[in-house]
Amino acid sequence: DLLHAEQKQQLENKQAAELICSKMEHLASHEWRHESRAQYSVWCQRWAALDFAPDDEVVKRYGKAEAVVADIIERESLIETVHQQQENLASMLGQNCAELANLSKKQLLDQQPLLSQTLDGARQQWDSLIETDSAEPAVAAQFARAAEALTTVLEFCSGIAEDSAHQVNVLESSLATLQWPESYPALLAKQQIQSEIEELKAESRRAKQDAARKLDKLHKRINRLLGSTKRGDLKRAKRELAAVNKAAQRYSGKDKKALDERLVQASEAVDKMSDWVDFATEPKFLELCEAMESLIGSKLHADKLAARIGELQKSWKALGHSESADQHWERFKTAGDKAYAPCERFFQERQELRKNNLANREPLVRQMRELLEGTAWEESPDYRRVESELARIHNAWQKIKDVERGPGQKQWKRISKLRSAIYEKMDAIYDANIEMKNQLIEKVAAMLEGEIKEDSLAKLQLYQKRWKQVGVTRRKQDQAAWKKFKKASDAVFQQIQGLRKAKRADEDAQLDGYRQICREIKHLAKTATDLSEADSAFDKLQSDYKSLPPLPRGLPEKLIKGIAGDYRRSCDDYSNARERIKHTARAKTLDALTSKAALCAKLEKLSADGTSAKIEQLQQALADIEIDDKGLARRIDERSAAALNNDRSEANKRRQLLCIDLEILLGVDSPAEDASLRTQVQLERLKKYGIG
Repeated sequence: DLLHAEQKQQLENKQAAELICSKMEHLASHEWRHESRAQYSVWCQRWAALDFAPDDEVVKRYGKAEAVVADIIERESLIETVHQQQENLASMLGQNCAELANLSKKQLLDQQPLLSQTLDGARQQWDSLIETDSAEPAVAAQFARAAEALTTVLEFCSGIAEDSAHQVNVLESSLATLQWPESYPALLAKQQIQSEIEELKAESRRAKQDAARKLDKLHKRINRLLGSTKRGDLKRAKRELAAVNKAAQRYSGKDKKALDERLVQASEAVDKMSDWVDFATEPKFLELCEAMESLIGSKLHADKLAARIGELQKSWKALGHSESADQHWERFKTAGDKAYAPCERFFQERQELRKNNLANREPLVRQMRELLEGTAWEESPDYRRVESELARIHNAWQKIKDVERGPGQKQWKRISKLRSAIYEKMDAIYDANIEMKNQLIEKVAAMLEGEIKEDSLAKLQLYQKRWKQVGVTRRKQDQAAWKKFKKASDAVFQQIQGLRKAKRADEDAQLDGYRQICREIKHLAKTATDLSEADSAFDKLQSDYKSLPPLPRGLPEKLIKGIAGDYRRSCDDYSNARERIKHTARAKTLDALTSKAALCAKLEKLSADGTSAKIEQLQQALADIEIDDKGLARRIDERSAAALNNDRSEANKRRQLLCIDLEILLGVDSPAEDASLRTQVQLERLKKYGIG
């Protein structure tokens, strides 16, 4: 037997080596296909996996074939690599074209050098690749389309980059030479150039319209100049004449000639007006005299009356010097003095009020001096009381405003000097307190630079408490320092909150591991049907539960007990499910056994001439019903085999006699056809058991 087994193994080894060698030779001698690479790899792996030494001849054949296939693979790999590189290059250029579509004009001009470099490099690389193998037609077409698109974009960039006086014509020519494929998205830069052309055309139209509007405006100014000469406004007419003369110097040609003709006309009109202006101003001087006389005894407020008198005086000066002005000046001055007399009395009364206000401010100066000299600065006074007094004096000072300017300024300097002296006394405490607050800011900032822990909150709260205990500071400095302190404190608090959240997240993650296993056990208890698979899964879950890391310290006892209770209840659920599966399996086995027994009974009841079709039907039905219990399955198989091998006619006869015997015992009638057989059974019973 050992010899036969060895011979058999040698034969199998030889066949296996011969099969691999023949497959490799087949690959080497037939046309190469895409799936040949995978076959080559499979047969190489099988050859390497041989655990015996093949014949030398087979080894030589395999080596020769394998070398041929390896060369083919290397050549095909090179071609595939070249094709892939060609496809990648075409795709890259296509992607560049697609990206160019979204670039604005400025971005496109900025990218022009890079585009030119990219296109040149791509063409050189393409020429190098096609020397190895020609590209697929579709890929070659894609590359040519993309390269042509980039070429026309570069030409387009060169055109739109030129700065020319005829910019519109240059841009339109550049658009006409642009040949952008429809397969790519529309160029954003092309749309911008079209918009720019429209804007340039619109700007040119606006420039022409603006020039015409300015020329028309200048002619209207000349018209107003002529109108001012008719109204007698000599000063205004002279100013307008000088202005329009200056503006006309910017024009030339026909426009300048027309302007000069009208300016000559305007100059003549101004000269004529200057001849009779003296005569024309006399009524105005008379009107001013009458207006000033009308103010005598006026009920207007002194300020308004003085302002009105001043306006009339300015109007008199505006008319300029003339004989008419000298003639009526005395009248105008006398009326002005009489009209101003009430104003003079009012201003004297107001001056008296200002003196009183100045006197009322003097006690505030004394109070400021007493505050400076009466405060014991060396004995740590109540600085908040000092600040309160300063604020009270300052508010009272602000309520008394109407004072004489000169004395008021001197008084203000005195009280300001006293207040400055008080602040000089307080500067030391201000500086010390703000320094304390700055130190607290630095300490909180140092907490940020160091390691933040959960117990850092107590330290932060201590710093906040100390901040409140610091004394008075300058308001602006205090506000600035508070912003810094609050910002640093908030940052520290956020990091502490982050640590707490991270710790809670870690704890939740560990707790979720325990809870997840409990959920999986409960799910297994609900869905398990196969006992062996369920037990295996349950054992694994128990092992996973035991291998979980210990729960973090410091967790509430109630939470830990809850996790343990969930695990215990989930295990109880699985135990109940296991009993359910056992009960279900037993019930299923009993039902199957009952069904098989019934089929065996039918098989046993078949007569000797039972059809083979009926027997096959019953046998198939028996085979379709499975019983996991091997002992029961074996007994059912033995019964069905015995039913097929027994003489059914004899069995039927025995069953018939058994039925008659039971009918006799039960005292019921047997069928008419069995009457004679029943009499025979009764006689045999009498012989065997006797009467009774």
